[in-house]
Amino acid sequence: MDGLTHYAVMHLSEDCSRQAVLTRFRQLSLITHPDRVAVHLRTEYNQRMRRLIEAKDVLLDEELRA
Repeated sequence: MDGLTHYAVMHLSEDCSRQAVLTRFRQLSLITHPDRVAVHLRTEYNQRMRRLIEAKDVLLDEELRA
């Protein structure tokens, strides 16, 4: 994941709440979604969106987060 932690990908602190993760995911997914950028940037934004989804999934799972 390019040396970034899941918290860094989501721009969150380690003591963030579940609601903060969901809110930040919604905010960042609007910016990062590949369908919202120019065609020549879609590959890069597709990778960003995958990292964002992975970070969200890990941070929402209590076992993986710990």
